[in-house]
Amino acid sequence: MNSANFKGWVCQDAQVKYTPSGKMYAYFTVAAPREFMNSEGQYLSDFIPCVLWNERKIEKIAQNIVKGTQIIVTGRMQSRTYMDKQENKHYILECIIQTIDFLLRNKDKTIQGETDTFNIFADDRHILDYPEPIEE
Repeated sequence: MNSANFKGWVCQDAQVKYTPSGKMYAYFTVAAPREFMNSEGQYLSDFIPCVLWNERKIEKIAQNIVKGTQIIVTGRMQSRTYMDKQENKHYILECIIQTIDFLLRNKDKTIQGETDTFNIFADDRHILDYPEPIEE
């Protein structure tokens, strides 16, 4: 079973992008604090890249994924590779989002939807998989 659940803070506003064939997706990173302290007594965070596939809901949801918003993400982890311009191979592990719960909002921006929970998974199972590779 491949399941990811984490709570964290959005690091930058979601970027709506398009694959080479024109499929829309949103990309952003979440800083998820670890549950334990390091030897210096500090909590560290993991920075998790997240991808949202669902062309019917992306624009509405992406406008609410702004820096400083605390969210809970449920999804699955997926790896991919790409070659950069210098022919170096890069490996990426990303969370493919199924649901997002908005907890705390950035004080400068407000949620524009009717609800604070967006279920990406409902009736869109085929949309969650990458329709094609994302090029960096």
